[in-house]
Amino acid sequence: MTSSARLSILVILVAACNFPRPPDLPEDAAPRGDASSRDAAPGVDAPPDAPDPPGSVIRVAPTGDDANDGMTQPVKTLKHAIGLAAANGQITKIVLASGRYATAGGETFPYTVPANVVIIGPAGGGAILAGSQAEPGMTVGAGTLQDLELEDFTVAITATGLASVKNIHIRTSTIALRGETTAKLTLSNIDIAGESAACPTGIELNGNADMVVTGLSTRGLGSHVLVKDQSSATITGATATGVVTCQVVMFSIASSTLFAMRDSLIDTGYVGMSIRAAATAAPTQATLTNVTIRNMDGGALGGGNAVVQVTGGALSSGPRGTSFSIIGGVWSLSNVALQNSQSAIYVQQATLTMRDCMISDNSIGIDLSVGAVVDFGTASSPGGNVIKNSLMGLVVEGAIGRSGIVDAVGNTWKPLQGAGTDGKYAAHTVFHGPVAEVSGNNFELQGSDETLNL
Repeated sequence: MTSSARLSILVILVAACNFPRPPDLPEDAAPRGDASSRDAAPGVDAPPDAPDPPGSVIRVAPTGDDANDGMTQPVKTLKHAIGLAAANGQITKIVLASGRYATAGGETFPYTVPANVVIIGPAGGGAILAGSQAEPGMTVGAGTLQDLELEDFTVAITATGLASVKNIHIRTSTIALRGETTAKLTLSNIDIAGESAACPTGIELNGNADMVVTGLSTRGLGSHVLVKDQSSATITGATATGVVTCQVVMFSIASSTLFAMRDSLIDTGYVGMSIRAAATAAPTQATLTNVTIRNMDGGALGGGNAVVQVTGGALSSGPRGTSFSIIGGVWSLSNVALQNSQSAIYVQQATLTMRDCMISDNSIGIDLSVGAVVDFGTASSPGGNVIKNSLMGLVVEGAIGRSGIVDAVGNTWKPLQGAGTDGKYAAHTVFHGPVAEVSGNNFELQGSDETLNL
């Protein structure tokens, strides 16, 4: 394959990039009542916990009656329970028994959770809020939704304030959860499933929304998480399985503020993650720690206007994709494995520092294009990278930054093209371009003004 053909493939790919249940979060932040407590009451199959103050709980059951007071006997509809809570400031909790709460049973979504009220179902699920695929479901500001199942809404949950959402299953909704404006969301143990053919959206953040997620499982979606505007997000313990035919980015971080993800797996999709603020905005500040993105058709991780630190984890795309593609921004990779892709790394108009990474079993390891500024190791800070690929380890195309110099000291290559039997180059080894393309070599320098320090 010629260098120009490889570049054409890579540019096309870069353009495409534009449970175990965790412990519940502490309850001491809830202004009114204990959001995790359960009462042993008729029609409610939640186990007992701390007792609630008398007159603070409304109970709902499909076998109830809206003529009841909801305290001594359950009401029938969530609609009526919310009305009672909105009219009585002593109500801090609405407890749903197992069953289906839908139009056929008298519900008329959408509903808004009254301020500082917890709506809670049986532990483990069973209380199902069901729409008709034509209306939104629940809006929550300073309140809590817990142990509920929601399905068939345009937007299942909209958060507008200091909202807590715990142990929630959302199915077959156009958008599972949306954070608006100044929403501050705390999410724990969230499971989102969609119909693959519809390519629905999991979580969307707008404005200045802020989200902290512990335990997220998503599947059958197009966009799994979309962070826009000046929103920020921290995600821990996510497992996401995508749909290749949706041809969208699974995790799209387009915010001009902060994003962090750790201990997570993104598997099987079109493009795994893109981190790129608008060109006119401040760069996204992002950290990825022990994140694996694999089995992508178009690319694993890409981006542009961002300052990003990637530590640990692995990136792989497949025989047609690029593991890591950046056009713009300042990026750092440490202890990352980039393997089993058409190309491991593509850099253009961006700065990249790389230490202790494994770049192997790709057709092309690293492709540096116009404006690339890289540090793959220096005499004072050796790279410690392993660079072994089938067609070429490193391609330097020309017009790169820092006067055409590529620092790649202290790495391990294939034992050829001047490297020893251990794949190491002697100290102060320097190659000046051009160095012709030879399939299977460690490197190629296309321009006469390029220098490779090894």
